[in-house]
Amino acid sequence: IETIENKKSNINLKQLEIRKTQINTNALRFKNIWGEYNSIQTTYRDKTKEQLVKNIKITNSNLTQEEIEEKLDSGDTAVFTSILQETAKAKDDLVAIENRHA
Repeated sequence: IETIENKKSNINLKQLEIRKTQINTNALRFKNIWGEYNSIQTTYRDKTKEQLVKNIKITNSNLTQEEIEEKLDSGDTAVFTSILQETAKAKDDLVAIENRHA
């Protein structure tokens, strides 16, 4: 009876060691993947910031570094959109004036 209990105990210890190894392996894998994700995210943010700064220079907008960071954090990286909106509004205003004087 003691031998059977010792064998069961040894089997349980071996299973426990296998599970610990699996958990440690998965934890390490998760850590590596998380690090890679953070690296990719940082690279994307830097490239987006570069592009946003270029667009700001093209449109001659005067945004501070803080405003640029706020745009990046909010996901609003469209500088040209405001120009298009202003142009559309100007066209609408022109049509309204033309209709009044026609």
